[in-house]
Amino acid sequence: MIRNKGSDTMNIFINEYKTHQDTGDKWGSCLAWAFALCDWLTDNSSGPECAWEFEQSCAGSDTDSHEYQLVSELYNDDNWDQLEHFEKVLLRYKNWLELTEHDY
Repeated sequence: MIRNKGSDTMNIFINEYKTHQDTGDKWGSCLAWAFALCDWLTDNSSGPECAWEFEQSCAGSDTDSHEYQLVSELYNDDNWDQLEHFEKVLLRYKNWLELTEHDY
């Protein structure tokens, strides 16, 4: 489970993640958020690069996904660090899911 002691923006991300995750597919939910966040960071290249080994699909970003839309709505110049932090939280969670064999 993802927990947070951070900022308001981070709390929104965590709460949205918890609200919309598929509890039967934790791996899929984690990757959906990770891909959306990395797509958004790639599309908005003035910010930091995605920490994951990520290459955008040849079809481009899924800009219609709930996750992508939320990142777009919450972004402002003052919260790049929070986006990066959420990305790192997702990466740690993904690694934990792999270690506990919840991946596929």
